[in-house]
Amino acid sequence: YKGRIVTDYLEEFKTRSLEGRSILSAWLMAPDHDHKCYTPCCNKESYLTYLKKNVEMMIDAGAGGLHIDEYDTQKHALHNAGCFCDECMDKFSLYLQEHHIPLPDDAAPGTFNYRTYLLEKGYTDEDLLAFNGNDRWNIPLYRDFVNMQISYIERVVRELSVHAKSYA
Repeated sequence: YKGRIVTDYLEEFKTRSLEGRSILSAWLMAPDHDHKCYTPCCNKESYLTYLKKNVEMMIDAGAGGLHIDEYDTQKHALHNAGCFCDECMDKFSLYLQEHHIPLPDDAAPGTFNYRTYLLEKGYTDEDLLAFNGNDRWNIPLYRDFVNMQISYIERVVRELSVHAKSYA
């Protein structure tokens, strides 16, 4: 992303909460094991490249069909405050522009970063957690942020499908 080479894919692929914490994949954690499983961000181009390589390996191995897992990690991230990594923030700014969504009156146009904006307004990870239910929709632009995250799931599925068909 932006010319950076991935040297540690586990670190690079992690989703990052509003406050910068790595989001654990709780459904993969095994009790009494000393390991951590982190939710990857499917909005990251490097992660999409990784998924494409997995598809290629399955096809090369002669698989009769493909089951693509972890393409929808954004929905898991949203239950844990959402992914606010640099790539998601860039994609969200682009999403706002493409969908002609106005910024809040107190936002700085031209340099807008949703993560920075929310932190400056005093929001925390806890404000964005799923147990807050409808209260989350009162956070400026949060519904648009969720819509952007979900739209990338469709993009990833479409791109992986096209890649699998062309590679096969």
